Amino acid sequence: MLTVLCGLFLLISCSKDDEPQTTEPDPNKALIGLFDITLNGNIEANLLFEANNKVTYGFATIYDMAAQPGRRATYTIDANNLVKFSTTDGATTFNYKATYEPSTGKLLNGTYGVGTSFDGSGSFTGKKYTPEGTGFPLLKGYWVGKWIPTTGSQKNFFVTLEENNSLAAGYDGATLFAINGNVCRGSYTLTGNTIASSFNDINAVFSYSITGTYDPTTKKITGTYGWGTNNSDLGTFYLEPKNYN
Repeated sequence: MLTVLCGLFLLISCSKDDEPQTTEPDPNKALIGLFDITLNGNIEANLLFEANNKVTYGFATIYDMAAQPGRRATYTIDANNLVKFSTTDGATTFNYKATYEPSTGKLLNGTYGVGTSFDGSGSFTGKKYTPEGTGFPLLKGYWVGKWIPTTGSQKNFFVTLEENNSLAAGYDGATLFAINGNVCRGSYTLTGNTIASSFNDINAVFSYSITGTYDPTTKKITGTYGWGTNNSDLGTFYLEPKNYN
């Protein structure tokens, strides 16, 4: 069961009443985190960019594609910030390209195609999601931290929280969808600053429970985890958000 919560933070500089109000520009946004994309003007989907140039296509959510390894890929990015990657559903190869704009976190001029082409099938736009408000919109995004078992060594811990209270989680690998990692899916609930979740690995062998508390000062979630319905018998964990910068 998993627990997670996240916070949003805006820097605004205010002047005197007779002077215009200005807003400080955001720093460049890293190409790591959960992105909302729109295909052909009206089809919603997600992209998850991780370390080591890994990307996952989620249609409509990352959760929906967690059990399809062909939807995970290694992306390239050149000196002009042109991002390219290819995925497959097992029968067809889909190729995507777009220009990343770090100052806004946007994917611009995106196109996709099939076979060997990166054009011809449609267009898309996207933007790195910025946590906002309260509740699920505040939690939504990509989180990275550690499992800390009561015995044994620490393991990497990755979580993607999406707006429909679904989550994808991974542990032990270098990224959420690492081949040598363990990929899980589940749902989460939020009560105040406490998030609770239950999730199973995609092979339905293991089940976990987690509970945790979000700290708005550190923007960090800390909690405990366990087997099955026990949310504390295995150890502790922490998660830090990757959708703020």
